[in-house]
Amino acid sequence: MRQRTIDHRSTRTIDTRLGQASSHPDGHRVRLARHLRKAPGTKPPRFSERADLVEQMDRPDCSLTKLYRTLDQFEWINILLSRYRTLLRRYVIRDMLLEPQREWRLVDLGAGGCDITVWMIRQVAKLGLRVQVTALERDPRIIDYARAKHRDVKGLTVTAGDALDPGCWETVDYVFANHFLHHLTDAEIVRVLRLVTDHTRRVFVLGDIRRSRLAYAGFALLGGLFAYKSFTLPDGLASIRRAFLPAELQSIVRTANVAGAARVETLLPFRVAVIGGPALAEPGNAAKPLAGIRRV
Repeated sequence: MRQRTIDHRSTRTIDTRLGQASSHPDGHRVRLARHLRKAPGTKPPRFSERADLVEQMDRPDCSLTKLYRTLDQFEWINILLSRYRTLLRRYVIRDMLLEPQREWRLVDLGAGGCDITVWMIRQVAKLGLRVQVTALERDPRIIDYARAKHRDVKGLTVTAGDALDPGCWETVDYVFANHFLHHLTDAEIVRVLRLVTDHTRRVFVLGDIRRSRLAYAGFALLGGLFAYKSFTLPDGLASIRRAFLPAELQSIVRTANVAGAARVETLLPFRVAVIGGPALAEPGNAAKPLAGIRRV
């Protein structure tokens, strides 16, 4: 697959200065963003292809205070925007209900602060179901955060590991990821899709962002109003630029040669997901997408 080489020096300037603005005490980052778009020598972001950017929270020397505050803020951003509850209820919890007496196993790739994982465990418990979840994360700082915050959650194991490493994998019932794929190159996504397909007994759900100017502008407004003293605003904008058009993700699925086991679906607002696994081929089990979910 062709790998893109893009010069983003001018647009990185915007993202970096927005990051500095996120800790400004007056909180008026929207006006600053408008000012930066007019700054001499800068160019507006491009959305025709995936951007090659490094998010500030991924830098090893970033502020630990801001990193942890960003993880705290991701919880409400995920609730508002990521549609993970819809996807998990539709494809994972519904499948679990077919055998309610069984204890299930799920892996969450790039689990971050584990807010989604903890919601999943609690939701399943309310239904009288049992699940053991492995939250796979490679950043030791985020692992420390998640273990400290959720040390009393039963059924959760936060594990250090890289999803690109075959040695980290074992066969489980479900694989889930939220905002994980856009951190990878196209070639790395191909590798992950093959590993996911080979190690999933039932269903995998890999949700991410659908790239667009409107998504970028909307998050600039939302983050500018509510995300303060953190990396949430600049990294969120960078994530949107690193994310996917549905056709791009569908092309990656075909390249991975897992098209028969996976499909790409879109959701509002600005969401895209790779859904697959053996259970989807079973008669009557998640054969049709939920209202508001559209297959590509």
